[in-house]
Amino acid sequence: MSKKMISQNSLNIAGKNIKQIRKDKKITQEKLAEMLDVSVAYISRVECGSTEINMKRLAEICGLLDVSLSYVLEDIS
Repeated sequence: MSKKMISQNSLNIAGKNIKQIRKDKKITQEKLAEMLDVSVAYISRVECGSTEINMKRLAEICGLLDVSLSYVLEDIS
């Protein structure tokens, strides 16, 4: 059973949006990493779009940031 991964373009968009939402909510990378039980380096790579992330993990991040998955994947630039 393979995990559903998202495209590189979507990774870049999601990472940029996650970073902005996290900052708007005054949540540090350290705090988000702690909430997800992952490393700060992982959060940094997610925000830079430089690591693969499956939809389950992305949905978990969205839940913690209290935003929808569709909002995080929306290109608003």
